[in-house]
Amino acid sequence: MIKKDWFKKLARQNSLPKLEMPSLMFDRLEESNAVRKYGTSSHSKHGGLWTDLENADEILQEKLASNAISEAEGEQLDYFIKNGYVVLNKLIPSDVIDTFLAEQERIKQGEITGHFVEYIDNGQHFHGKPYTPDLIGKRFKLIDIYAKSETARKINLDSGIVRFLNLVFEMPPLAFQSLSFYTGSGQSIHQDTTYVRVNSPMELVATWIALEDIKPNTGELEFYPGSHKFPDFQFSGNPGRDTWFQLGDSKWFDRKNFEEHARYIKWLDEQATLRGLEKKKFHAKKGDVLFWTNDFAHGGSQSDKPDQSRLSLVTHYCPVNRNPYYFHTRAHAPKIAYNNAFYTYVDHPSKPLPTDFDGQRYLELNYDVKNAGVDPMHHYMYFGSAEKRKYK
Repeated sequence: MIKKDWFKKLARQNSLPKLEMPSLMFDRLEESNAVRKYGTSSHSKHGGLWTDLENADEILQEKLASNAISEAEGEQLDYFIKNGYVVLNKLIPSDVIDTFLAEQERIKQGEITGHFVEYIDNGQHFHGKPYTPDLIGKRFKLIDIYAKSETARKINLDSGIVRFLNLVFEMPPLAFQSLSFYTGSGQSIHQDTTYVRVNSPMELVATWIALEDIKPNTGELEFYPGSHKFPDFQFSGNPGRDTWFQLGDSKWFDRKNFEEHARYIKWLDEQATLRGLEKKKFHAKKGDVLFWTNDFAHGGSQSDKPDQSRLSLVTHYCPVNRNPYYFHTRAHAPKIAYNNAFYTYVDHPSKPLPTDFDGQRYLELNYDVKNAGVDPMHHYMYFGSAEKRKYK
């Protein structure tokens, strides 16, 4: 349980509505809260949540015996420990979802501005691009919609969601990234820990919220129950800083070695086959919330109805005393208190890069940026342009 005085102090410290600059200092990986508290290990060398620990069942029984959790919560946590996910049915009220969907449609039509998207066009990946209505017809995702939408915050940090995350984290959660889907993603089976980076890599939980009844063959979420116990896949490269992991032993994909990434995707299916795990599709009803843990293997099934919607909202959370990786590379919001939880988000600059900008050349010309491990594109847009730094 969280001491109230500590929570109030933390809320005051982190509720200033101003953007913070990324730290240019080298950072380090943190030992997970649960490993430090309970002194036992998990299946991952990088620790994990208490639900990942080898004595998670004993911890759960102690929580039940002390009345820290209800019988119903104990059943939910037991399922989460064993399977790597749990579904809380009809958690989000239908009227709140309807308000959110109406707001999304206004964004889509260009009536509400200031939101950002991620999409792929002609093989090129765009992330953090300002949304404009000319994207209608493309498969895009609104990102971090809760940054400007109170309705989205009501969903992402609903009291039921916050309560479950508080039980898993044993402290308030921090929502730090969201993706709002109009259709199925079609993404291969993967683990969030490969791409979604937190300075304690295994202290991560996601929610998948159904914004409508999900129809069959529309690209439903699919996953391997029990896959959260797979061993660590060791990537050879490190993103930005070699100090985060020992070389050859990275938890994170560096977004460069795609041959290695292809082996990783194949490896996940091989691990599932080795353990006799069967792939499952999530036939969700409007308002259902699926929680999955750090290494849980999931993806988007293939759709034979490409024009059929699959409205959903995915959000990633970590304990409030942890930081997403972008705190060290990007300008970002502080940790803002909301409904006994917190949220933060990347500041996506709308100023375009010069058409002849070369990130590698920028790093060669600016050794302080290179040594700090900061993304060259974002450094130039936030600082380099104003500082009149050379980029060619």
